[in-house]
Amino acid sequence: MTNFYRTNLLILFLFTLSLVAFSSSKSISTFGCIPNSGKDLTKEFQKSVDFVYENQIDSLIIPGGMYSLNSIDIPPGITIIGKNRPTLIKVANAGKWSRMFNTQTGKYTYDQVEDSRPLVIANIQFNGNYQNQGVFQGYELQQQHLIMICAKPTSKGRFVAKIFDCSFSNSVADGIGIYTNADVHISNCTAQNIFRGGIVLGGGNSKLQVDNFRGSGKLHPSGFHIEVDGAGYNGMTNIEVNINHMILEDGHFDIVMFKGTVFGNDIVCKKPLINVNTNGEGEVKIRNSVFYCGNNQNSTIFFPKKVTFDDCTFYCKDSATGSCCFLYT
Repeated sequence: MTNFYRTNLLILFLFTLSLVAFSSSKSISTFGCIPNSGKDLTKEFQKSVDFVYENQIDSLIIPGGMYSLNSIDIPPGITIIGKNRPTLIKVANAGKWSRMFNTQTGKYTYDQVEDSRPLVIANIQFNGNYQNQGVFQGYELQQQHLIMICAKPTSKGRFVAKIFDCSFSNSVADGIGIYTNADVHISNCTAQNIFRGGIVLGGGNSKLQVDNFRGSGKLHPSGFHIEVDGAGYNGMTNIEVNINHMILEDGHFDIVMFKGTVFGNDIVCKKPLINVNTNGEGEVKIRNSVFYCGNNQNSTIFFPKKVTFDDCTFYCKDSATGSCCFLYT
């Protein structure tokens, strides 16, 4: 555990140095984004993103405070960084397809032969404002993610993103949604009361690295979900996932995949559900982890052909019928 934290401190130190080395930056305040105004600042924020991208400016700075936003089209190759940890809050009644940071549709949809230059998002609090979005617990607003990262299914190149030191709360959909042809690194992030999942990977031909993530929520558990239901480039459904240190305070560790690999180290899932479904072809290897499984109604392994747990502890609670913690099929 000590080595892990030293590694993350080194990552943060190097990342901070890279920010200091930026040759150019622009503040969103230049474009009329006034914090704590309560006004919808979507147009002003979009102008700031467009300006930075079109003029090849290294970074977009968000000063401290709260900013109300609907959906912003985000290009690759820019850095968006908070100063004094600002909050971006979703405007009320934003609608099903309103992603706060959106790469899937709009002017910056990625469809290229080569991988993109990385989009970097750091030191920002994302708040989905679920209290003011309308009915959502029947999945009525399930596409209203706080961040959506993907390239078009036809894109040979992946959309590359790095998300550091951010928090996600109160979303009616995903915290970070990742779909087809993406390469995403998430480090030192938290999620709380996220309806569908704190981190959700749903598309093929994608890579995901997660370091030091914590999900929680008494209302919504904000768990970790892999649910591959969309094919990436050339029909590929394979994924590559690496997890190092993840704590799910209120459970929900869910893997449904077709091809590829999921490697996990130092995962603590304190409540069910726990679900692993490789469809007989994917490979899951988890080591040095702890799972509180409950009974076999909420902890299941389907097609356990290539599923390995090494040096793991399972805490089981028998059901009324005395069943064991995992149901294998």
